[in-house]
Amino acid sequence: MRKAEGALRIVTINTCKGDGYYHRRMQMMASELSMLVPDIICLQESVQSVDFQVDTASYLADVLKMDMIYAPARLKNRAVDKAGFLCHSGLAILSVNSLDDHWLTTVPTSAEDPDRLALSAQLYHGNQLITITNFHLTHLSGMDTLRYEQLATIIEKNADIAEDSCWFCCGDCNFDIDHATFARLGRRTGLQIIDCYLAGGGQLPGGTLVQTNMPPNESRIDHIFCLLSEGEQFPELLNGRIILDTPDLEGCFPSDHFGVCVDIFMERKWKPYIPTQRL
Repeated sequence: MRKAEGALRIVTINTCKGDGYYHRRMQMMASELSMLVPDIICLQESVQSVDFQVDTASYLADVLKMDMIYAPARLKNRAVDKAGFLCHSGLAILSVNSLDDHWLTTVPTSAEDPDRLALSAQLYHGNQLITITNFHLTHLSGMDTLRYEQLATIIEKNADIAEDSCWFCCGDCNFDIDHATFARLGRRTGLQIIDCYLAGGGQLPGGTLVQTNMPPNESRIDHIFCLLSEGEQFPELLNGRIILDTPDLEGCFPSDHFGVCVDIFMERKWKPYIPTQRL
């Protein structure tokens, strides 16, 4: 879908480390993202080898001509196209505008999955200051309470910094957040937390996990949120959609997750309809 003039287009995608046909997947990802012309991209599981022979974020930033910051995490030996590398699986933010400032946020973790954090940055889109926060919550099964605490901590620790900006949080939640969870987060943080995909017209179920040779997985675990003070009007949100969801002729997908994309108009504000049962 063509980006409207003046819109800010945000994409989030879990890039699946170096798994599968890595270089083929990266070419597919770069090709589709080039056509989408995003302004901001948040990457999770962005693999970077310690010798920099493999570097997802740098590759995409070079192809797309974007500024980039990277937060290394989860260092271990990994296979990338059958070759072994000592790699990070970290977070990255890419932007067509200069990333003026950036910082890390620590979150509660567990002994089984200790290396979790959030990466934030600020930039200008025209005259509007944007704060973008990228995160990847724990993958451990049965840990929805920890995931909730991680997300709440990210919001609480960054709320003051992001106060004078338009703030978006993007990432892989590893659980399907429902309306009750959004409401609970709002009560705890004192903020309005808006699902940009749905507020931008995205359709349910909007699942973001790839499952081949099975019924579609309806789990919508990858999100873009807009966070505002109580009573503040939202920027207009359009074209919420699932992307990077088409395999090549041999059945290879760009990642094991689909991406999420939304367009934002800063100058045209409205208060969108928010579903009361499920977000």
